[in-house]
Amino acid sequence: MKIGIFDSGYGGRFALKQCEALLPQHEFVGFFDHANAPYGDRTSEEIYELTKAGMNNLFDQKCDLVLIACNTASSQALRQLQESLPDKKVLGCLIPAIEAAIEAGGQNIGVIATQHTVDTKKYHREAFKVDPSVKVFPVATPKLVPWIEAGAQETNECQDYLQQHIQNLVEHHSIDTLILGCTHYSVLKTVTQKAFPDLKIIDSAQAQAEKLVDYLEHHPEIK
Repeated sequence: MKIGIFDSGYGGRFALKQCEALLPQHEFVGFFDHANAPYGDRTSEEIYELTKAGMNNLFDQKCDLVLIACNTASSQALRQLQESLPDKKVLGCLIPAIEAAIEAGGQNIGVIATQHTVDTKKYHREAFKVDPSVKVFPVATPKLVPWIEAGAQETNECQDYLQQHIQNLVEHHSIDTLILGCTHYSVLKTVTQKAFPDLKIIDSAQAQAEKLVDYLEHHPEIK
């Protein structure tokens, strides 16, 4: 099977590597829209059109299934794309991440993400579907993607910004789990876990890859 992975930029490579490691029997191809990154400060209409263009590129390459690894695109464009492409298989990344967080025992779940992802409140809605008792506390961290795209994620400025936002979630909401709600943030997982060893850290790229394994096992008709 040929599976496409769409992302707004650098972060899609983490999703691709995770999928290749777990499903080596399948062929993966990526479309990473560096030219238009970041998506977090674009309008909903722009995000939809850019994501649609990426989807079309991957389906033109004969992909049987496409994953939207970008949280912003998943929150803004996934449902509309699924409705406009009823004969195509398109999956997002928000549901896998929230399911992984709850399966890990999360009750007070923090999410760092783009402003668009936070504004849609989709993490709240998906968590409620799985377990209504779970509380979700998202916070926008718009500076992270530009730093990561520029390779500046190890600078003191970036690290201080990241830790300050997470510390606020810990202090004000007593979070026990943190979702890295953007595939770009995968590069920050190790340093985040080191700085906050008591938190369960959920990498949305890893969660999507793991849930893809389950999805394919339950849908053997997809070839």
